[in-house]
Amino acid sequence: MDSFRAAVKKAMSGKAPVPVPVPVPGERSHVIVKGDTLWSLAVRYLGNGQKWPEIQKLNGGIDPLKLPIGKILKIPGGKSK
Repeated sequence: MDSFRAAVKKAMSGKAPVPVPVPVPGERSHVIVKGDTLWSLAVRYLGNGQKWPEIQKLNGGIDPLKLPIGKILKIPGGKSK
C-alpha cells in the first residue's frame, strides 16, 4: 500500500515517470535522443548521411530541424539491429 501511495504522491506532484516508447518488434526503428539528426541516423543505419531524406520520407516528412525527443522513427532497410 505504501508503494501505491508513493506513486500517487509522485503523480500528483507532477513528477510522474515519463513512459518510454517501445519499438515495434520486427521493424527497424530508432528512438530519438538529444543530439540526433537525420544526417547522423542516416550515417549510422544507412551508411551515408546523404540518405537522410529516406528516413524523413518513411516518417511522414518529419521536420529535420525539430526532431522530438522520445519519438520512434522508422528506419528504411529491414529489421532492427
